[in-house]
Amino acid sequence: MKSLIVFFVGITLMCCSNSDESINPTCYKDENRKVIATFENAKGKIIGPNSQTCSKLFTLEDESGKYTLTFSPCNLTEEFKEDGLDVVFSGYLFETFEVENICAFPFELTKIKVE
Repeated sequence: MKSLIVFFVGITLMCCSNSDESINPTCYKDENRKVIATFENAKGKIIGPNSQTCSKLFTLEDESGKYTLTFSPCNLTEEFKEDGLDVVFSGYLFETFEVENICAFPFELTKIKVE
């Protein structure tokens, strides 16, 4: 898990901004998670619940960088819950804690549209 986190931080620094001047997240406030990166107009794909990634959640795969990262958007609306849907999105990536067992990184969408 530590190597995944190191890898993830490196990719994050290459493809997104971490400026927090205008960050105002609404998700995860009660969990005291910090925003560790901001994504702007990233390309991605909605993935429906399955045994390969998250068995009970719709996830968002970021396909804008060299590697594919999987996010769990806290505010994905019903209109975008379609397996295989190509989207362009912006949002906040939140930190994870060492004791967590997660299937996708915590994420809050600020914009999303069908590509």
